Amino acid sequence: MAKAQLSPLEKALAALNVAIRKRKDAEAVVSELADQERKMREDVLGLMGTNKTVGNEKLTVTKTQSTVYKIEDWEAVFAYAKRKGNDDIVQRRVSTEAIKARFERGVEVPGVEAIKVESLRVTLKN
Repeated sequence: MAKAQLSPLEKALAALNVAIRKRKDAEAVVSELADQERKMREDVLGLMGTNKTVGNEKLTVTKTQSTVYKIEDWEAVFAYAKRKGNDDIVQRRVSTEAIKARFERGVEVPGVEAIKVESLRVTLKN
């Protein structure tokens, strides 16, 4: 019995199915690797102590610190923005730059706390 020929559309659908499944498999691997890297970064950050920069022959790791603004009371932030006419504070999310500018001028935005966040900048060698 002869094998039925697939139409060009059926071939394209089969190829698309294979491509999507391969991409999803690759994304799962990348996601797992990203989780492992995130954990390793946390470990390195904890082990660095007061060192700002550490490294070896393969990479250099530099500890950086930035301020992020954690919203503790959304209603207070919205009320402040409305009362002051500060539409630049709230978009679909809070505008970090607008809040930062106010904090730098000494203006306290109700419902917002400035917190320090440490992160790592990694430079691979070779």
